[in-house]
Amino acid sequence: MLMEKKKISEYESMRVVLTILVIISHCQYYRILTPYGGVDFLFADSDGLIAFRLLNLLWRMIYAFHMAAFIALSGALFRVSCERRPDQSLRALSVSKAKRLLIPFAAVTLLYAIPVKLATGYWSSSSDLVRDAGVGQFLLQGNTHLWFLPTLFGAFIAVFLLNRLPLPSWAVFGLLLAAHAVSGFIPINAVSYVFEYTVWFYCGYVFEGYRERVNASHTTRNTVIAAVLFLAVFAVSRHLGSKLVRIPSGVVLALLGMYITYVLSWRISHTRLCETRFYRGLVRNSFGLYLYSDPLNYVVLAVSAMCFGRFAFTTNAGILMMFVLRFAVTQAGAYAVSELIRRTKIKYLV
Repeated sequence: MLMEKKKISEYESMRVVLTILVIISHCQYYRILTPYGGVDFLFADSDGLIAFRLLNLLWRMIYAFHMAAFIALSGALFRVSCERRPDQSLRALSVSKAKRLLIPFAAVTLLYAIPVKLATGYWSSSSDLVRDAGVGQFLLQGNTHLWFLPTLFGAFIAVFLLNRLPLPSWAVFGLLLAAHAVSGFIPINAVSYVFEYTVWFYCGYVFEGYRERVNASHTTRNTVIAAVLFLAVFAVSRHLGSKLVRIPSGVVLALLGMYITYVLSWRISHTRLCETRFYRGLVRNSFGLYLYSDPLNYVVLAVSAMCFGRFAFTTNAGILMMFVLRFAVTQAGAYAVSELIRRTKIKYLV
């Protein structure tokens, strides 16, 4: 999502792959209910449909690793940045990442996400719009796809400070895994997310030191084994109720998913696809695709409810149509918004 100046082709490809996975993962929800607003397009008989169940399964598989992988990618690129600027201060890092992460978070939330959600009925039952939008969107206590940005800012600062301590990597991993394990008990999402995801940021940071060796040693056989293990752990974890079991299985799924995604990205980076105009456009606008795609889902859902009625939500054909429509509209719409903003030369928003 966020790319440092030094471009590494496999990381560039990974950013494109993960951006597409994010858009796909946002095309499956029909019900979002929070104390600070939401929508509900899910009918009682929707979740029994074969198409709905299959797409929901795909959604769960993607969610098992894709955000961890995105955080890890940023950690790997941070390692590249640190090696290029080893004397960077905490203040310089904080200012730089605030501009690149917190400014787009605040601006896109206020000027894009909130107006789109407001127009599509997200707060139709709200008795205090200012409170619900402020607490739900800006303080992350509701539902906002932009939670990634302040979380990533926190991860940058946390790892920068941890690297200043006289601790070996395994000890830092231990601390961050402990933070990950307790994150679910923290009621403040802005803090909880940092606790949950910083371990993956550090994972990517450490991985960058081994990247060349991984590139030289990975094989198709290893990738297939990783994919089989992922499917097996995923199948078993769906039937586990205890957090003591689900947390380690979640860690294993994230690691396997990240490895498979990285290898796939490495292979893509060595194909002619990377020379195409389409691919370069995705690379150029990957951050914008993340920023502007998800709110368009609310538009598609609201318009489809008016135009297609129950067909769009209670039939297999309708569910498949909605998935394809949402993917096409959100990606194309976000791409168009990104290009438009790029032409205005507004900084930090693409």
